[in-house]
Amino acid sequence: MEQKSLVLLEDKVVIYQRERSNVWQARMKLGDSKWHRQSTREHNEAEAKEKALEIYYDARAKAKNNLPQATRRFSNVAKMAIEQMEKELNNGRGKVVYPPYTAFTKSTS
Repeated sequence: MEQKSLVLLEDKVVIYQRERSNVWQARMKLGDSKWHRQSTREHNEAEAKEKALEIYYDARAKAKNNLPQATRRFSNVAKMAIEQMEKELNNGRGKVVYPPYTAFTKSTS
């Protein structure tokens, strides 16, 4: 079986099927300019297109709200939270509990 791929948004979103799978995969370029892959979990091409665009636009909305776009790992979310806490501390708006969290994560990494 030949790998089939379709470009949905030029240089942004591509859907494709792997050799031994009927499920469509989405490959998209997010804010960090890296390609990210995610399953659409769809067998139908039209539904896969719709789902891929939904995933892409959801990631863009997360970026606008300063949330991690791809959250496969807890560490991505934790890094984002630490950056936010440090930013608030530097602006004088941080809470008393922030320094222990940021210090703990620096000592464990």
